[in-house]
Amino acid sequence: MLIINEVLNKELFQKCRRELDSKLQEKCWSSSRESWQPNLMQGISGSCMIANVSDELGGLIYEEIRTYLPEHERVTCNFHVWQPLSGIAGHDDSHRSFGATIYLNDEWPHNAGGWFVWEDDESKESGIYKALNPKRNMLVLNDNKEPHWVTSVAATPPYPRISIQIWGYEKT
Repeated sequence: MLIINEVLNKELFQKCRRELDSKLQEKCWSSSRESWQPNLMQGISGSCMIANVSDELGGLIYEEIRTYLPEHERVTCNFHVWQPLSGIAGHDDSHRSFGATIYLNDEWPHNAGGWFVWEDDESKESGIYKALNPKRNMLVLNDNKEPHWVTSVAATPPYPRISIQIWGYEKT
């Protein structure tokens, strides 16, 4: 995993937050219950809301982060709003060139769940996994197809956990 703090400039980060806030008023959202493969919902009782990032904003994000990205043909960007009890079961993004997340919350309480957990080569030997609590404007890039998951968000978080998910695709 590649982890970059303060990945977006301040103006672009605020544009992301404004577009997300605007989309929350629209009927443009899908649910992880309906759009994710069943194995990704194993052990998860809540649902994550998903909406497309506009092409304009997606292009700006891409320009800001592209130097970090592995080889790819195209990318897509989605907003994720992680509701109570939402999460995602273990997976490795092996059907994509890469997966990446930019965290949008100004802060995320440690006791609110929604931790990003992954297994790297060291974890395979020791059985000790790595985890991080979402941090404002942090990029987490799965550039080695490492197994990872998001723990369930608490039943009563103070606010939703919000992020942008970015996927790279190889030429088909």
